[in-house]
This record gives sequence, structure tokens and C-alpha cells, in this order.
Amino acid sequence: MQYLLDSNVLITANALYYETGRIPQFWDWISDEARKDTIKVPDEILREITPGNKDQAFNNWMAENSSNLKLVEESSEQNLLQVLSEGYGFGPQALREGVPVENTNDALLVAYALSADGSRCIVTLEAEQNVRRPLPLPANRKIPLVCDLLGIPHINTFDLIRTLDFRIPKQ
Repeated sequence: MQYLLDSNVLITANALYYETGRIPQFWDWISDEARKDTIKVPDEILREITPGNKDQAFNNWMAENSSNLKLVEESSEQNLLQVLSEGYGFGPQALREGVPVENTNDALLVAYALSADGSRCIVTLEAEQNVRRPLPLPANRKIPLVCDLLGIPHINTFDLIRTLDFRIPKQ
């Protein structure tokens, strides 16, 4: 399984609980998993991470590790359209007129997972939403709901840590 990270996974980890200067083991682990192609971040998502970030240590880590983190793959327009229509619920008219910008990168992240026929899992900290009727409006749908609608596995950071068995070595 390959895990595709949403930008909020790295940003929140550094800001709230695994600051690069305090828990370097976490960041070394992320880097190691990226080199093994277990963890990847699509280029469009990578570009969301450092603009405006005031934490220079985090920015430095991102600069050093972006090439290993980057998912080297072209996005599929067909998969993106499927995500936007079936996952987000945008109808043909909205697709012709253009989808609101705030949904585009999230939809691309899901489209990258969709293209892998079940061999990718999305890691995000976005809130879970129940698949219920009526569904939230397209602009209000979160990645986990879109994944559920399309049958794509998704987990959060802490599930990833357990799944890949991250541990800080005993001193």
C-alpha cells in the first residue's frame, strides 16, 4: 500500500505534536518511508505546504525532502472528473463552468488514489462525515466523505503511525 499525504498531515504534525526540532525521529521516519515510496505527496499538494510558513526548521526539512516525498506521476483528467462528479457531486454544468478552486487540490489528491486501483490510501486530518442522504453540498464535502463515496481507503496520521509501526527508539 502507498500512502498519499494531504498537506494538513505535515503542517499539523509540525505545528502541534511532532515539531521538527523536538521530535526529529518522526521526520526521519517520514523521510525514510518517502524514499521507500511508501509515503508520497502529489506535487500540487506539496506546493500548499511551505508558502507563508514561519517555521524555518520545517521549511528546511521540506526543502531537503520534497524530492523524495513528491509523487512523480501525471494526474488523470478522467479520474479527476470522476472525483468531481461522483465524489463532490458537481454536475455537468458546474464542470463545464469550472469547479471552485478550493476543491481542486483535494479532488486531485483523491484522483491520484483513484488511479491506483486500490493500492493507495489517503492520509488526511479532515473531519469524517457520514455518507448520508442528503449529502453535504459539494463545497462542504471533506476528503474522507469523497473517499467513502468512491471506495478509496483513508486514514489519519495516527492510524498511519500504527499501520507502519512508527516507534521512537529507546535510549
